[in-house]
Amino acid sequence: YSGDHKERCIDFALDGLRGAGRPFFLLMPNYVATKEYWREKVGCSSVGSADPDDIVYIVPPSPYEYDHPEGTGHADPPFSSIWFCGLMPDAAKRAKDLYSSSGGTRLGTSLQELREWEAVPVAKRGNPRQRRKMRKLMAAAQNAATGERDIGERRLDDRGKYSAISKSCARIDKQAKGEHSKGSLLGGLGNKKKKRSIYRDENGVRKNKRF
Repeated sequence: YSGDHKERCIDFALDGLRGAGRPFFLLMPNYVATKEYWREKVGCSSVGSADPDDIVYIVPPSPYEYDHPEGTGHADPPFSSIWFCGLMPDAAKRAKDLYSSSGGTRLGTSLQELREWEAVPVAKRGNPRQRRKMRKLMAAAQNAATGERDIGERRLDDRGKYSAISKSCARIDKQAKGEHSKGSLLGGLGNKKKKRSIYRDENGVRKNKRF
C-alpha cells in the first residue's frame, strides 16, 4: 500500500477488465473507495455521475486482522479492508442478487451504499504528515494518562505507608505511656514513707523485745 502502488494496481486491473474482459478482486483499505484517484479511474469522479455497473464492493461481516513480522506493523490494523471487484455488468448484477440474501457479508454497488453501512470513513483522511502528527499527539496523551495513573498509584501507596507508620507510632506511644504509668506507680511505691516501728528508736535500734 506504499507509494503509488495502489494507483498502479488499479490501472492494471481496470485495463484488464475493460480491455480484455478479465475480472479482478482487490483487497484494499476501505478509504480507497472515497479517494478521488479511484473515483476518477472508474469513471465517476464528476458530481452527479452514476457509479459504474462493472464495479462492486464486498464488505466482510467482521474486520480482517493481519499478522505482521515482528516489529514491522501495528498490533491492530489502522483501517478496515473491503474487496474492490471488477466484473462484467451482467455478472455484477447476478452477484448482487446472490449477496442480497447471504446474511452477514454485504455487496454494494455505490459509494453511497458504503456510507450508509458505515463501511467507509466519513471524515477525510489526512496526509502522511498529518497522520504522523496525530499519532504523536495520541501517543503523548496516552503517556500522560499513564503517568498520571502511576502518580496516583504512588500517592495511594504513600498514603498507605503513612497510615501504617501512623498506626505504628500510635502503638509505640501507647506502649510508652503504659510503661511510664507503670514506672510512676512503682516509683510511687518506692518513695512511700515507711511507718515507724514502736519497738525501735530513732536510729532503728530495738528498744524492747516484742515477745
